[in-house]
Amino acid sequence: MKKVFVMTFILLFITCLALAGSAQAATISFGDTGPYYWPGYPSSSSTINNTEHWGIPNITDGTATFTGSSLTGVTINMTKILPRYDWLYEGDLFIDLGGDKTWDYIVSNYASSYQITGDPDDQGATWKLYQVTPTVNLSDSWFYIYSHNFDGSGTIRDNHPIEVDPLYADSYLGEVSSPDVAFTGIEYNDNPTFVSWSWDATDVDIGDEAFILGWAISCANDNLYTPVPLPGAALLLGSGLFGLAGLRRKFSS
Repeated sequence: MKKVFVMTFILLFITCLALAGSAQAATISFGDTGPYYWPGYPSSSSTINNTEHWGIPNITDGTATFTGSSLTGVTINMTKILPRYDWLYEGDLFIDLGGDKTWDYIVSNYASSYQITGDPDDQGATWKLYQVTPTVNLSDSWFYIYSHNFDGSGTIRDNHPIEVDPLYADSYLGEVSSPDVAFTGIEYNDNPTFVSWSWDATDVDIGDEAFILGWAISCANDNLYTPVPLPGAALLLGSGLFGLAGLRRKFSS
């Protein structure tokens, strides 16, 4: 009888821990550890293809924020950008759940005039969270606008996806229930600088798998295509259930 009582108490305790953890925010750090360019989109220059970044900015690392197992924000850190590069602007944020080279969600401002002007100081840009439906693969080259410079100079890394082509956005991007995204763009001369998106929607549930973030600045001198591990809340739930299984074996023996 005592064993049953203790076992029941432990079960309730671990369940409460898991549920409490799943409701709290967790932050996971990631690095720029992926390939030098998105798979399938090499530059015409072999030198660029073998270079992690060419000039500035240099993407260094970032953080992903979760509520439970739902992704609710991303910050990407970079080295300082000089004011003379004010023609640079932020591309869309692409999210691949499960790492199967299929885009599941995209944070984009395709419906905003900001995407047309390319002014990174325009903090009033309208960014929204979209679910990609029907399916679009990483390799679907027709889906993107590619790297370019608004000052008319040649791009650093050509043939690289930057953002969703507005011609296809209305057909493939559907707003989630709470699509509004809070956005912080590049601030010149800040060292380091960063770009950040956050949202209230919990639609981007990563479940129990790592996922991939894809992002690049407009000239694609550096880009991000990197896996992000599970949030701490999911790990807590997993470790709690693992511990529970061990305790059950102990008490049943």
